[in-house]
Amino acid sequence: MNFENNQAMNKFNEIVCASEEIDTAVKTLSDEMSSLEELSWKKNKINTLKKENEELHRLIVHFKKELCDLEIANGKKQIQSAIKIPVKEVTLQGKCAKKEPATLILSNKPTDVTSNKKIQKKDIQKEEKTISKEGSSKRMVAGEEVLPIDIGRLDLKVGRILDIQRHKDADTLFVEKVDVGAKEPITVVSGLVKHIPIEELENRLVVVLCNLKPAKMRGVTSEGMVMCACTTDRVEVLSPSPTCKPGDLVTVPGYPSPPNGPEPVLNPKKKIFETLAPELLTDSEGFATYRGVRWEVPGGYVKSATLFGVNIK
Repeated sequence: MNFENNQAMNKFNEIVCASEEIDTAVKTLSDEMSSLEELSWKKNKINTLKKENEELHRLIVHFKKELCDLEIANGKKQIQSAIKIPVKEVTLQGKCAKKEPATLILSNKPTDVTSNKKIQKKDIQKEEKTISKEGSSKRMVAGEEVLPIDIGRLDLKVGRILDIQRHKDADTLFVEKVDVGAKEPITVVSGLVKHIPIEELENRLVVVLCNLKPAKMRGVTSEGMVMCACTTDRVEVLSPSPTCKPGDLVTVPGYPSPPNGPEPVLNPKKKIFETLAPELLTDSEGFATYRGVRWEVPGGYVKSATLFGVNIK
């Protein structure tokens, strides 16, 4: 009997020892699983951070390009510079995964870095920003005011077509005499023959861009441009409020003309109208707008009859 009891006790002790070993193994496996889960979480976090970093880098490149385009449009010279974007190090289980900083190149022209710094220093010394009474920003370069490029630079006036004839040497052109409030009517050549019957233009109120450089069109000098809403196959002349009279100014709130008024003739080399043209549009109701703000005239607005959300040229 004692022998059997001893065997049972030994068996019991073996089971207890085995159970303890199993518990130890389970705890070890549990710890390893926790480590693996933490490692997996860290890897996912790193991947997420990498994606966010790539998106931020893409946005920075995009905004840098927009900044360069705006500076070029405003006549500011571009100087090559390499901008390094620092990237934080990510630590994983005591190991450091270091990512090289990204570099943005703002110009393709090679330039000496030292000379760049000198040029930038001179530009800073020459330029100073002041705030006009209207609240708009203007720059002073070498003592001369540099005006912002916006619709305030365009001399847009209400005009009335006093006389209109077909161009003698061009089947697609009208030659118009337009009263814009000056001592004498101006001559405007318009390519509207295929789009608008001549009867609809006689004695009509229109909006005229008056400070483009005069240009000869088939032998006739055109001194302005009749503003129209345009698609690829349709053209409509913009109509100011019927209460207007020739010479009334077209204005856009928030974009005043320079203190001395728009320059008499826009410099063709600066391509001011070409720069502004993409932002001249009719809205969802046909009203002429610049950057979403409607053109105003005494007593109302400027409108296209049926062309909505299209370019103005």
